[in-house]
Amino acid sequence: MRSIAGSGSASKVRQLEVRALDGKNPVFVQSSDRREEVPPVGQCRLCLNERTLCLSHIVPKWAFHWMKKEGGVLGTSENGRITFREQDGSKHYMLCSDCEHHLGEAEDYLAHLARGRRVDLSKVRVSIRPGPTLHNVNFELVMRGLLGILFKLNFATAVPYDRISFDRRFVDRLRQRIQNDDYPTHSLFVVATKWISVYEPEINPKSMVVAEPLQRRRFDLLMGGWSWTLLMSSSTRVLNEDAGGLVLRRDEPWQVLVGETLRHRRFEIVEDVLSRAFEDRLDGAGVGGIWDTIDPDSDCPCGLGRAAYRACCAEGWTTPAWRAAQDN
Repeated sequence: MRSIAGSGSASKVRQLEVRALDGKNPVFVQSSDRREEVPPVGQCRLCLNERTLCLSHIVPKWAFHWMKKEGGVLGTSENGRITFREQDGSKHYMLCSDCEHHLGEAEDYLAHLARGRRVDLSKVRVSIRPGPTLHNVNFELVMRGLLGILFKLNFATAVPYDRISFDRRFVDRLRQRIQNDDYPTHSLFVVATKWISVYEPEINPKSMVVAEPLQRRRFDLLMGGWSWTLLMSSSTRVLNEDAGGLVLRRDEPWQVLVGETLRHRRFEIVEDVLSRAFEDRLDGAGVGGIWDTIDPDSDCPCGLGRAAYRACCAEGWTTPAWRAAQDN
């Protein structure tokens, strides 16, 4: 049972347990809140008003689409020592319907960016040009979506998010920024990397969801095949000066990095697996280079599914020689 605070006596919601493995031994870990026939009434974590609460996904539901297609949501806890499988991502009763809609609008916007095809981007009036750079990105919606996930993670009691927590002052500041869409550009930064699996195409970068604080006031969310890196400190002014278009800013083009999935820090690549020659090709991912090794009619290595490379990431995210020739 989990308590939900309110002005009267605290409401109780039942929390599911999932069977996990600690080495070879079965254990049970805390999971999502059980869906109640009558939704509980309690204090909304965001607006702090007492309302009927929604069963809110901590990380957006859409982020688990590709993982579920592979057989279910696979999670780890205790630094990978415990593994478990669920049917869906973690969710808790924590937001009223107004606040759920406020965050949901921004999370849907992130979904369109993560899918990345021109047709998906055009639905939110974003265009892509060589670089790759995104134009007309809604700064407020990106910030609201990412900070909203960070805010919900603080209150999550389900594994693997139960160990993520922030001090009260920081949480209060997040709440204020999300409610007012107030995101100062002098101390709040977002850098993004889109992952593509060229070397190991069976690894789908979109089927991984990882939320982790990296250091004080730096947070990384691997979701939808992107790493969304948040930096929240005045000490990041050096980044602001040197990173150029890599940092999202209002009304400016946003350059998104494109990387080979095996270079993500979650994978430990030794030299005899990822050869120096292949690393050189990765480093030379301009016109031609690694992108010419991908069959234009094969499934796109970004992992989106049901999309050939020529109709997906070759339309702006990468620059194969054959595409450059067509454009000229």
